[in-house]
Amino acid sequence: MPEEGTEKWVDSMMIPARAPHPELANAFINFILDARVGAQLSNYNYYASPNAAAEPYLDEVLTQPPIQPSEEDMARLRFSPSLSGEQLQIFQQLWSEVKAR
Repeated sequence: MPEEGTEKWVDSMMIPARAPHPELANAFINFILDARVGAQLSNYNYYASPNAAAEPYLDEVLTQPPIQPSEEDMARLRFSPSLSGEQLQIFQQLWSEVKAR
């Protein structure tokens, strides 16, 4: 991680307001949040798990830095701010230039 820090991100699961089968979606989310299932997913894709209940089932490497950041590392992580208007236009222009190179 760079000394100045880097971006923090998360994955989210949501159920749309007009989902045709919200009870099924809720059951799926509950399945994924099961400690053993969540650990299996993390062990498979080598991503950190935000689920503290899954920790006993994780491969040891997934419980240590850099996969699981230390408190010191966490202090240097930031979510990207929401952009709109001119700031968003500038960001999109810069990103387009980066992708073009």
